[in-house]
Amino acid sequence: MSQTDKDESDISEAASCDLESFFERAARDLTPVSVTVGQQQPRFRSFIDSIQGRGQKKRLLLSPIAARSIPTKIESRIKICPLYDDPSWELSATGIVPVDDVTLAVALKDARLFSNVQASDGVMQPANDPLILVVTAGAEEDKANIFLISEIGSMQCVIETTAPFEPGSTIPLVEIVGDKRILRRAAATVTKVEPWFMPDGSQRFRCSLILSQAAVKDFSDVFDIVKDVRRVHRIMELAGMLTAFGWYEVAGYERDAIRVLGVEQDSALLQLLSSRSPRLQTHSSVRIGVDIFAVYYEMEVRILEVKNERMRVTLPLVLKRRRQHRRAERVSVPSRYELCLKFCNPTTGRVQQRSIEEISYVGLTFCSDGRDPLWEGLVLEGAELSWKGRRIVVGDLEVCSLSKHDDTFLCHTSMNNSNAANNPTLVDLIATLSHPDIRFHDGSDFSSLVDLYIQAGLFSPHMHRNLEPIIIEAKTVWTKLHRGASDVVRTLIHGPAKSPNIAMTSLRGWERAWMAQHFVSVNPKFDRAIGRLQLAQLDHVLPRSDGHYILFFVKADNKLMNAFLQNFFFTTGTTDSVTIITVELWYRSGDKAIGSVERDRLINLRAMRRDEEQLVSRAAQRYLGILPAAALSMLPGEFALPNSSKSFSKAGLLRDRICRVATFRRRPVYAVLEERSSPGLNLTWMLNASWVLPIHPQLDRDGLVLSSVLQNILNAPAQSPLGDRFLNLPERTPKKPFIDAGFELIAPVNLYVLNRAGLQRYYYYAANRYGEMKALVQRRNQRKTEPESPPAPGASMTESDAKASRGNM
Repeated sequence: MSQTDKDESDISEAASCDLESFFERAARDLTPVSVTVGQQQPRFRSFIDSIQGRGQKKRLLLSPIAARSIPTKIESRIKICPLYDDPSWELSATGIVPVDDVTLAVALKDARLFSNVQASDGVMQPANDPLILVVTAGAEEDKANIFLISEIGSMQCVIETTAPFEPGSTIPLVEIVGDKRILRRAAATVTKVEPWFMPDGSQRFRCSLILSQAAVKDFSDVFDIVKDVRRVHRIMELAGMLTAFGWYEVAGYERDAIRVLGVEQDSALLQLLSSRSPRLQTHSSVRIGVDIFAVYYEMEVRILEVKNERMRVTLPLVLKRRRQHRRAERVSVPSRYELCLKFCNPTTGRVQQRSIEEISYVGLTFCSDGRDPLWEGLVLEGAELSWKGRRIVVGDLEVCSLSKHDDTFLCHTSMNNSNAANNPTLVDLIATLSHPDIRFHDGSDFSSLVDLYIQAGLFSPHMHRNLEPIIIEAKTVWTKLHRGASDVVRTLIHGPAKSPNIAMTSLRGWERAWMAQHFVSVNPKFDRAIGRLQLAQLDHVLPRSDGHYILFFVKADNKLMNAFLQNFFFTTGTTDSVTIITVELWYRSGDKAIGSVERDRLINLRAMRRDEEQLVSRAAQRYLGILPAAALSMLPGEFALPNSSKSFSKAGLLRDRICRVATFRRRPVYAVLEERSSPGLNLTWMLNASWVLPIHPQLDRDGLVLSSVLQNILNAPAQSPLGDRFLNLPERTPKKPFIDAGFELIAPVNLYVLNRAGLQRYYYYAANRYGEMKALVQRRNQRKTEPESPPAPGASMTESDAKASRGNM
């Protein structure tokens, strides 16, 4: 039970506490708080900003807060408490007044402060950042069913959603998924749903779930149900346009292969692919299974007609849908890859070498001649893969099942090594197998990529200006990056080897976040290559345990890329998994003379102390948001990018951050976080810019502290070859001081941040969008070659949707 749900009789007044001094300390720490304005009202999340006024007119300011959503009439006293599971205090007050859209004032005249004298009855702990809850049963239509877990216990958990669960409802099966594996399967009962307003005005629901043993025993036979008639018809349409392969099964016979040829108003046409098909009777029931966009569907239908190896069946009323966890999706291994498996069979003690048929991050299937002593549960020791002269240690394999295929026995195994996805070679292997037409750039031809960027119009004037003097050095850095730091970079290309027409780089720019950058396409053909490359890029990043977040920096005037990402946000993404904010990239030419600012001995710019990291982190959350602050490593222990610095230094490259705090009378006023990287890592120079984050800007009444900050930035050595300085600023930052210091706004930039739940949703969104385009193109080509064929029903996807992903920063 939270403190705000308790009656005032359950808490005792802290009479000895000085109200004003108490909240001055809370404001100094930017304490995050929850605000409750009534029993039946949502809660509001905010930060204690400052105390304003004198005497009886003193007010506590909270900012940012969704002030517009505060009820105009509040009949009970409001309650404010720190945003923790076990609040140590609670403020009861009246007189709540919106100051502006993001600030709220609370009168302290009749306020009363209480201390908590009862221990919390909760037993939950903050969840590890990428921990997600997957609802694998009971979901209807095509809604995303992946949620981030904020708190976890042995028998319960808390998730945040943008649509409320129904209190008292039971979910037959949920999966708790961590970095490396599925941690738990359970049934879940919704015990409490609390509406919240976040500081940016977005609404979330905090749902508490009790976990219990799942009634489902065979987890391989767990399905979602798709009931929406339009969605069912749409899925069947796409199966027809893709001529998807599958199977059918009738009572008393083994399964046989089919292919979906097309869909009409109330029936589907299937091609029977086996010569030994049984004698099929009309009106009899048949079960069908088919894969569409890496999603497996089953359905029960009736046979309407069988003629010339073709079968016409009714359309299903419902579909059973099963989605595998991304790590468990196996890909076929063509023989040309010469992928070999070596292991020691403990029954014979001999090391054996076998060819591989399928592989994933959690298991693989290899061929056996039938003479090997193998059975379910047997552990094969010391397994390793060899591929193109590279060696991948996978550890022990456990035999899951055995099957016979023609004259070969297939052995299906699972990997006991949960760190397999952290091996860059294995990541490259599986991603390459999944996308054979997408190539991994090795850093040897920087010039061809620069030409591609210029041709696509990616280069802004400041990028041209600063790259030309260091083009030789940038080439060297680019080669070092891709050959010596392959664990922190992925550049994928498509098209001719010496003149690629599509490219995209993902860089692990922060401790747990990968930045998708330099995404361009000049491909003249509409052949879905953009989509395939984007899915391949996700397959290179998603499996990694350090891929907690993905960032996209996209200039606000890039209408196509913004349209694609915002469509994902509004149709599939939610504010608990995706955040869109606007930051501003500013620059000051090194040609301008650097003036001076009168030095004030009360103003100081010094290195940030360890005990100030929590304060600066809260300042970042206030101005950038919770997800962006976490993704940008503006968290205690991550500010200096210690792990990233080590990874890049192995290749002789620089990537770190210098953190300073500007103070007035020893009180922190601004934080200055200077991103540092070797030239060529990021051609936009955003990884060589300084973040200027307000902490307590109200202390800088005459603007001298900010002027001193900017003067210090100008006097420090420049990272660019021409002495240009760059700034990354929150959108709400006042612009005049920067203009007065000679800075110019290059562009407002939309920053998209996806957490682990958002990444899973984004993969399926991209697969569906580009998969629909594939279906449309196949249908269009079929019409060209077979003009007499009747047209299939229309689709909502257009070719312009494919081009919407062209070009980002």
